[in-house]
Amino acid sequence: MADNQRKLIDIETWPRREAYGLFRDFGFPYFSITANVDVTALLSAAKEKRTSFTIGLVYALSRAANAISAFRQRMEGNGVVEYSVVHPSITVLADDDQFRFCSLHYTDEFTQFAAGAKERIEQARTANSVWPEPDRNDFLFMTSLP
Repeated sequence: MADNQRKLIDIETWPRREAYGLFRDFGFPYFSITANVDVTALLSAAKEKRTSFTIGLVYALSRAANAISAFRQRMEGNGVVEYSVVHPSITVLADDDQFRFCSLHYTDEFTQFAAGAKERIEQARTANSVWPEPDRNDFLFMTSLP
């Protein structure tokens, strides 16, 4: 994977400066979003194309998040950076009945994304480590409950 481009945001001129000032010193300055969403059309499309519903959902969420600059921004050190792209990290049930984080490479092209995701998910199922890439900050974390 090529290096992910990132740019430093000028806090002094940033429209979200006030919110950043409020949250930057919090121990956990993040939000989690949970919502009920009608996925009937997505489920139908996955069945029609004979592809994984989960991979389709992760792709759709990743595509939406990458279209909004605020979802690509991260606090790093004493500042804020904006990545050119954020990649999904999902949870996968491993062969030992434990979960593993599985980092996927986001690309706009669904067929390429789906092929790569399928391969990475299979690798995660047999991985020895719960979290193989702890030093990355360009993830969009997603999980689902059974």
